[in-house]
Amino acid sequence: MTYGIVFNTVQSNSIVDGMSTSFGDMAESKTFAIVLGIVLAVAAGAIFVGGVQRISSAAAIIVPVMAVLYLGIGILVVAGNLDKVPGMLGLIFSQAFTLHSVAGGTLGSMMLIGIQRGLFSNEAGIGSVPNAAATSSASHPAKQGLVQALGVYFDTILVCSITGFIVLLSNPEYGGDAEGAQLTQNALSAELGQWAIHFLTVAIFFFAFSSILGNYYYGETNIEYLTRSRGALWAYRIIVMGAVFLGAVAALDLVWTAANIFMAIMAVINLFAVAALSNKALRVLKNYTQQRKAGLEPVFHEDDIDGGRGITAWDGTDEVTQPEFWAKRGRKVRDDSQGHAWAAPRGKRHWPPAPVTRVPVVPAPVTPVPAAEPSVAGARSAWSARWRARRAQSRTRPAP
Repeated sequence: MTYGIVFNTVQSNSIVDGMSTSFGDMAESKTFAIVLGIVLAVAAGAIFVGGVQRISSAAAIIVPVMAVLYLGIGILVVAGNLDKVPGMLGLIFSQAFTLHSVAGGTLGSMMLIGIQRGLFSNEAGIGSVPNAAATSSASHPAKQGLVQALGVYFDTILVCSITGFIVLLSNPEYGGDAEGAQLTQNALSAELGQWAIHFLTVAIFFFAFSSILGNYYYGETNIEYLTRSRGALWAYRIIVMGAVFLGAVAALDLVWTAANIFMAIMAVINLFAVAALSNKALRVLKNYTQQRKAGLEPVFHEDDIDGGRGITAWDGTDEVTQPEFWAKRGRKVRDDSQGHAWAAPRGKRHWPPAPVTRVPVVPAPVTPVPAAEPSVAGARSAWSARWRARRAQSRTRPAP
């Protein structure tokens, strides 16, 4: 619900917001948002039904290219205003930590907004990223975990910081009419010209529309896990299409308020799961680092940590989790040919541990038990029952 419905309203709202700046006066009427919302909802619905793989493959190429271009433009803006960078940084800290800001509650408000926007940008801690990470194929879960952790720095510290620098270096008018994507577009146009507005519109479209598809996919996979009903899946698709349309025509403050509320709910729920799984996560990371220190390509099996039974994703069926896969590619890997398990060490255990042979369980032979022959006592009992039945029948016959 949070991703498929609430977050998709934010994405469609961002697309309309960005296109409004590019189209200028044509976008001032409400009809523009309604028409664009219908187009986005229909396009998304068509992809939901039959074309998500093809579109996703194209987006996987286009989106990273647009991200790199955006970062390049941001760096170009910063490089062209190096003399203003010290003043910009001083403005950030002076406005954040002045006595007036602290006493007036401005510092707490800025921290709250920063946490909300950072959480939306990298999704760390709200439990959504495992849906995407689980679709990857890695030899060790810590590998994918480290990649996802890197995404936090890339999304928030790099991309968001570049955006902030672009806006602040343009000396924006605080409290003006521009907000959301328009604020960044106006800042870029002031530095690089009108073409930057349209470039950012295209970038926002690809970023936001690919996010709509990803958010829908999160919900679809969870619905398929809960039920195989096609009716439930179709109902979800229609609701998501409606959310895309509503986001296009809704106010910016409304969609962001809803997103903030649902993000907080997800974070609170997910923190309990994070706390419950933290012990296993730390042992998985320790298993990974020990193999790296030994100069090996880390591979993982469910038996490598105590209590790992039932982890079906790491049962050795995926070939990239098998040492033989990496050995054929010239990588040095641990020897599991005799069924050795590398258990994650606890306390003062030595590393690597002594080999533990996995002994196959052979079921004991089952000897069929012959049916017991009727005993003499049983035969006499059956004869007595038949005799009593005939005697009772003869007593009930009418006299001749």
